[in-house]
Amino acid sequence: MHSYLANDVAFDHLSKDTLQLFQAELEKYEFEETGYLLLIDYEYVASRYFLVGVVNLTDHYSVDSEFGINRSRHLDLNKIQLAARIDVSNLLHAKDDLKTISFIKGRAGRQVNDFFMDLLGCSETVNAKAQSKELLTAIDDFMASESLDPKEKAETREKVYEYCNERIASGEDAEMSELNDTLSTLSNSEFNDFVATKEYKFDDNLPLDKSTVRKLVKLSGAGGGVSVSFDRILLGDRVNYQPQTDTLTIKGVPASLKAHLLNEFGLE
Repeated sequence: MHSYLANDVAFDHLSKDTLQLFQAELEKYEFEETGYLLLIDYEYVASRYFLVGVVNLTDHYSVDSEFGINRSRHLDLNKIQLAARIDVSNLLHAKDDLKTISFIKGRAGRQVNDFFMDLLGCSETVNAKAQSKELLTAIDDFMASESLDPKEKAETREKVYEYCNERIASGEDAEMSELNDTLSTLSNSEFNDFVATKEYKFDDNLPLDKSTVRKLVKLSGAGGGVSVSFDRILLGDRVNYQPQTDTLTIKGVPASLKAHLLNEFGLE
């Protein structure tokens, strides 16, 4: 990679070398699945990136004019399970920063993930999901220490979620300085000072997990055949919980669910 970035080798040379490594790793893990190795060198928002991905094939069927069924194979671009983006700008200029590779959140198994990391020659240094969970805990603890009322907490969570969602959409980490500015708007204290006095371990740049960050504005849970999800801001308004009786009351049932309920009771 460094030879390619220094213009010592051409892109096709890098591709062929990477393909040989790809084949060797497949044989080592004895995988039978087939697919295509995807390599892309591109720029986005004044930064340079290099993408490595594995695209599998999927079967598609069509009916011809004589009602015959034809089968064809297409690249399954909607279900890429293995892809990694290398931050080239960071790799070249931030020599001491090892956080240069981010992965797609696919559903590949542990062995498949191990194979892909071996192919890239990298190791996991930061777990975005764990870091995001710790961030949410720190935010809740900070708001509790500031004695914010429910409305202020809701406004703060919304602002933090908007910021985090923007960073995720652009493929960038959250910056603790910007999180501090967002969280300190409705309080008299600095979030950075609060974190420094506790045992939280955050770098200046924080990787984010989309599903975890969504919990800032969503409450959800499932079990015993019941699945419930609603916006946090509705708690205490349209949604009320009674701890004494372990009862959740919803005012204004969603139209789609209401139609099903009325049909079940024969009230349509």
